Amino acid sequence: MQFDSKKPLYIQLYEYYVHLLEKGAFEEGDMLPSVREVAHAFAINPVTVLKAYEALAEEGYIYSVYKKGYFVKKGGKGTALKEEIRHLLSLGYSLEDIEKAVEEMKGEEK
Repeated sequence: MQFDSKKPLYIQLYEYYVHLLEKGAFEEGDMLPSVREVAHAFAINPVTVLKAYEALAEEGYIYSVYKKGYFVKKGGKGTALKEEIRHLLSLGYSLEDIEKAVEEMKGEEK
């Protein structure tokens, strides 16, 4: 992972994990690497990792268990997004239709 000096590190780390969680790199109930492991792997301050993990927890992606670690939450945002896509597919929309709508929405945000 390459860090961008224009954004706070914890936001970049948060976004990195959101990407991993939403693409299914972790299963529900999986334990995330410890704060210390991530800090060591990326050569960043453990407080930065903790802030990113806390943001993930606030958004419903993960939860913490005291003295055990952080775990992927059942029904987190990644799961909800996949369920919405499955619902749209069941209504007859194609993945191309969904992708086109997302691209159009991106254009509206600017």
